[in-house]
Amino acid sequence: WKAKEMRIRQRAVALYFIDKLALRAGNEKDEDQADTVGCCSLRVEHIELHKEKDGKEYVVVFDFLGKDSIRYYNEVPVEKRVFKNLELFKENKKTGDDLFDRLNTHTMNEHLRELMPNLTAKVFRTCNASITLQNQLNLLTDADSSIEEKILSYNRANRAVAVLCNHQRA
Repeated sequence: WKAKEMRIRQRAVALYFIDKLALRAGNEKDEDQADTVGCCSLRVEHIELHKEKDGKEYVVVFDFLGKDSIRYYNEVPVEKRVFKNLELFKENKKTGDDLFDRLNTHTMNEHLRELMPNLTAKVFRTCNASITLQNQLNLLTDADSSIEEKILSYNRANRAVAVLCNHQRA
């Protein structure tokens, strides 16, 4: 987050969002496809920065269309350094400009593969979902519960993963 090179800072902030919010990486689209975005393709118009909002400091408000044109809206308090970097990334840019103008999915995944063979943003996101499911199962499931109660616990844990990943019923 403190790197001299802006591309490294942008990559670090994008990875933070993929890790903390389970955002998809996002890919370039053809002209005839819907204007959906992921983390790497966020534009200035997709975030609002609030030093204070509803009693919380350093809040980022995300509002964009994600995969399958499903709206992603989230108000998230972030680390101060992330917030300051976002302010910097937005400087001298217009509404339609890329927030991460020195980053794309390909370079992000290249970096992740340098850290671990076969690691991609998608694998990173899936790992996050699996960890969330396991944590929720540990929290909600009692070994002495009936099968019906265990199924209910599983469904609740699965719902927590769906919320994390912004999966919604069609």
